[in-house]
Amino acid sequence: MSNLGFSFGVNTGDGDPPTEGPTMTPQTPGTLPELPLRLLVVADFRGAPASRDGRRVHASLGFNEAMAAMDVEVHLQVKDRLRAPGEPLDVELRCKSLKDLRPGAIAAQVPGLADAAAALRKVDAADRGQGSRADAIRSLDALEGFAGLRAAVTNLKGSPKSAPAAKAKATQDDAVDRIFSLLDTPEESAAPTAAGGWADGRGQLGGNVTAQLNDVLHDPAFRRMEASWLGLRLLLQSTGPLQNCSIELVDAAREDLEEVFRERVHAPELSPEGAPLSLVLLDYAFTRSNPDLATIEAIALMAEELQAPVIFGTDASFVGVEAWSELEGRDSAKSLCSGAGWERWESLRKKDEARWLVAATNPALLRLPYRDDRGLPYVEPTGAKDRLWGNSGWLLAAAILRAMSQTGWPAPFTGAAARIDGLHLDPDAPAGGKGPLAANISSPIARDLVAAGLAPFAPVAKDRDGAYAVTAPLVRIAEQGEPRGADSLAYQLLATRLGETLLTLRDLAQDATPKARLERLLALAEAYVHDTGQGAAATGTIENSPAGELLCFEVCTGPGLDRFSFTLAIPLGMHA
Repeated sequence: MSNLGFSFGVNTGDGDPPTEGPTMTPQTPGTLPELPLRLLVVADFRGAPASRDGRRVHASLGFNEAMAAMDVEVHLQVKDRLRAPGEPLDVELRCKSLKDLRPGAIAAQVPGLADAAAALRKVDAADRGQGSRADAIRSLDALEGFAGLRAAVTNLKGSPKSAPAAKAKATQDDAVDRIFSLLDTPEESAAPTAAGGWADGRGQLGGNVTAQLNDVLHDPAFRRMEASWLGLRLLLQSTGPLQNCSIELVDAAREDLEEVFRERVHAPELSPEGAPLSLVLLDYAFTRSNPDLATIEAIALMAEELQAPVIFGTDASFVGVEAWSELEGRDSAKSLCSGAGWERWESLRKKDEARWLVAATNPALLRLPYRDDRGLPYVEPTGAKDRLWGNSGWLLAAAILRAMSQTGWPAPFTGAAARIDGLHLDPDAPAGGKGPLAANISSPIARDLVAAGLAPFAPVAKDRDGAYAVTAPLVRIAEQGEPRGADSLAYQLLATRLGETLLTLRDLAQDATPKARLERLLALAEAYVHDTGQGAAATGTIENSPAGELLCFEVCTGPGLDRFSFTLAIPLGMHA
């Protein structure tokens, strides 16, 4: 099953998991080897560059530093709405920090849109009394020749009012009146326009700028990239200061995922230079299509060799709906999660490698729709498909890393006690129904999704900004006779961590006899799980196998980790 030097099984206590957070004492640094929890995120971080190199960046550099190191470059083509309506417009965007993703920064990089946005800012400022209308009109000179803005420019500039007909005989008083009239006329009235003309022109200019900016911000390539970086921001904001955890980023286009995973993740992690890989997050929304499931199956086999669980996102079509919101108000999702089209998924669930897969379900809102970005009067559409939803796997990873930082263990991370707060509430949901997720799913719906091998997130309550993983089942179907917990992500993470730790402890005791080494390892193993509460213990024996002597352990955790019981077999020799 693995080349990492150990195998394991799992049992759990018969009691229900605690409804409140466990009481656990963080591990004391320096007493035992502390393996860091290494999270590797594979996502479309670079957008749509001219070429890709599968680059790998450490998030420990800092968010903006990691973004700059990833060299985000998005090449896309949209319809020109400003200079030559209907013609293709090539756009090249470079983003080196979070602020570069905002509408104003994007507009500054789009040919033609930069000048139009600058003019719109001045027109808007004049409307609000914070700028000169004459200055706004002068800014329109940069838009001469923009066929798509001809009507807007004409209306905004207007035509000077015709001079009144000369009186038959001017008097001295008339001349004085004209002088004072000129002195009293503000600068912007020097070339006055009709109120309707200005208002129409302002609306036309704003509409064209908004439409062009929407084309760019809502282009699939840009949105995939933006969602990945905002997902990383969500992860970092939700975990707080990280202790004994690391986050690495690997860039991959969705169509190249399997190849990049094999070359940039699987190959180097088979023989890591430092701590082994703990967890992988794939920031892609998979469907049940044959190509998608083929990719998932291939990655599952590689994850099994690495013994590192892989979390991936799911599209609404995975459960047979066009939008996640269609799950709301239903009494059951059983009919959606079974029948024709589910055969290959159910076949995968019966395979042993599926124990290394977790299918995160029900996306989270990554940001609110834009409203006036730093002086740019841009209002983003707010339709269901216009909002930027993100893989709920980011939330699951955040809960795991937070647990690791707070307790020294990558668990527990499910249930309302492990909720992630401070999320964005969907602004278009009706009062009493707002939430941070694409669907406010009920408990019966959540149970049906779990039964189908999915890991759903649910809101803490209506109009609250928190969400939590209802549970985190593995894709694999638990075999008959397996105890409760054998199909959970928690046991996979804990078992691999215990196995790697025991391997490290074994290698520290090479100078002793097998019996002495076993006794020393048992003492260290008991110390390692002692902080999980009463009942934590370790027992072990030395057994022979065709490959040589094995150190066989049964390690039991306390109530802080739900009284898990792991059986691990470790070769007596040096860890390869």
